[in-house]
Amino acid sequence: MTKLEKKLEKLSEISLDKSRGAVHKVFQSICHQMDVQKKPTKDILYKRIKASLELGDHQSALLLLDQMKKRLAKDSSSENGVGIFSLPDFPRFINQLSSYIRMDGCEQDVRLWPCLEDRKSVTPIDLFYFYQDTWAAKMIFKIRPAQVVDIGSTALLVGIVSQLISTVSVDIRPLPVSLPGLACKEGSITELPFEDSSIEFVSSMCVIEHIGLGRYGDPLDGLGSIKALKEVARVIKKGGYFLFSVPVSRTPKVEFNAHRVFRKQQILELLPQFEVKDETFLFPHHGKEKDLVRLNGRQFSVWCALCRHV
Repeated sequence: MTKLEKKLEKLSEISLDKSRGAVHKVFQSICHQMDVQKKPTKDILYKRIKASLELGDHQSALLLLDQMKKRLAKDSSSENGVGIFSLPDFPRFINQLSSYIRMDGCEQDVRLWPCLEDRKSVTPIDLFYFYQDTWAAKMIFKIRPAQVVDIGSTALLVGIVSQLISTVSVDIRPLPVSLPGLACKEGSITELPFEDSSIEFVSSMCVIEHIGLGRYGDPLDGLGSIKALKEVARVIKKGGYFLFSVPVSRTPKVEFNAHRVFRKQQILELLPQFEVKDETFLFPHHGKEKDLVRLNGRQFSVWCALCRHV
């Protein structure tokens, strides 16, 4: 960054309480000196636009925006083809900014916060998590336990559930939140801070498959998932529930260090005192267990299950 570029950047930090006229003169002087030294790049033009708007000088900003539009129309992607300038929606952003500043009702104080990757034909979501968490919430609200002990599920699921049912969240990376109805504890699913047969309802969505792979800071352990299931079984009282999800396929495997993939029967054999009360298989849309035969190669389904200690 040149000395003039540093001056230009520093200028935008000057308090607007100072004389706008004096600041504007310095701004124009810096811009002129930069033009004399070299043809302004897209990066310099963008910094000038930003500085003009922060000074409340919409007229100068519009002139600079016109320069930027001409540069974008003329230049190939070879110049400044990295960062914000490489994004396909950047020219559209510049055109819309120019149009907005000219509109009646445009705010005097305009700051730039480009969001250039949100224009999609549909809302982008992870369908596995969407269907998993909505199904899990339905099961919890159907059972209506006095309290939910959740281990490692998504923060949004835990937060929403806690507003209807008292919830304790246990995670090796405890949630940094403060919310009525929600208590957050640091802990591991392989060493839960609860007595034997003391918990009525445990949820742990999309967690078991990760244990022992080190992905989330936990120690490596080839038996991690087995230990986790045994520990959960230890703390759930007779008649209590275990709500969980794991990836399943026709053949078990590990995809290090993302997750393990199980056979459904593997999980059931590790929970001999539990029976399945409800379940769904996600592909990622809801399906049936019989649909597992359609899976090939690395494909898997997410098996969501509500099991009861009998």
